[in-house]
Amino acid sequence: MRCEDAIYHQAILPEHRGNPLIEALPPKVEDDELVIKLSNYPDRLIEETKLEAIERLDYLTRLKTLRQPLPLYFDVFRAIETAIKEGYSEKNPLSPTTMNYLHYSSDNRPDVEPRTGFFKSKGSGITIIGESGVGKTCMLEQVLYCFPDVIKHSSYQNKVLAMP
Repeated sequence: MRCEDAIYHQAILPEHRGNPLIEALPPKVEDDELVIKLSNYPDRLIEETKLEAIERLDYLTRLKTLRQPLPLYFDVFRAIETAIKEGYSEKNPLSPTTMNYLHYSSDNRPDVEPRTGFFKSKGSGITIIGESGVGKTCMLEQVLYCFPDVIKHSSYQNKVLAMP
């Protein structure tokens, strides 16, 4: 599991600014940089081509790690990036709405509504359909590897950030 300390970048959308969960996500990347992130080409040496055929067979296992991103990878990357931001957009830990939601179960909520309103889930899903063995899982693994599994938040804008 990849765990990283939060490094905050100003959010592009004004409604996302001030949300440490969104501002700690990796900054947007252009497609040419995304090609590099999504690609994997196994190392090879010219000397390896001169080995006996029986020895070269062992080197074939490296092909399993070869990744050449197809155009669909970029669409899936952008869809996942958007879904993560959409999911975090209503979960700002600095918002009274989120604090109210995390503190009270829906049955025990006080009658006083937070000034920012009651929590409304805003998650989204992505469906990927394709024939068996065409690389859906490999593509998702490559795309998801571009995002850290866990982002540790300790302070935000020079203030201690206590995350529940």
